[in-house]
Amino acid sequence: IASLKSWQSVRGMVLRALLSGAKSRKEIEPRFELFWDDWSPSQWSTIVQRAVEKEAHACSPLWEIEKGASPTSAVVPAATPSAIADMTEEEQGLPPGWREELRTTASRTGSIYIGPAGEKERSRPAMWRVYRARQVSQVRARQGQSSKEIVLSLTSAGEVLRGHVA
Repeated sequence: IASLKSWQSVRGMVLRALLSGAKSRKEIEPRFELFWDDWSPSQWSTIVQRAVEKEAHACSPLWEIEKGASPTSAVVPAATPSAIADMTEEEQGLPPGWREELRTTASRTGSIYIGPAGEKERSRPAMWRVYRARQVSQVRARQGQSSKEIVLSLTSAGEVLRGHVA
């Protein structure tokens, strides 16, 4: 019974991680009951890792800007397993425009990842971070949001005193 209770708490934690903003587990359970019943308690670390990755993807600015979806509605398609969504970045290969160069020295061999703008990264995760950051900035530039910032001056009561676009 103790392991069942701990599994339920992990399950609830993961569900809350998937749908940030939900007020209670009861709001989440009916939508995802079939999705969660397929997993055994021994797989909880994989579940947590995948849930966090999918939530991060669903809440990324790129997803919200391009799809026009809120994070909670974007989680529903991301939670459905698919061949590409379940692959790690290493299994997916290199992002478009990137290439890998092998560097060898007398003592070791390593890879350098070179981007389309000439940037160099030493690891795949760093390469993917740079690639995704560029995607977000390109989408924001297309939307005209990259260089505009609204600056508000507030009173102590929280009322807007003045504002301008920087």
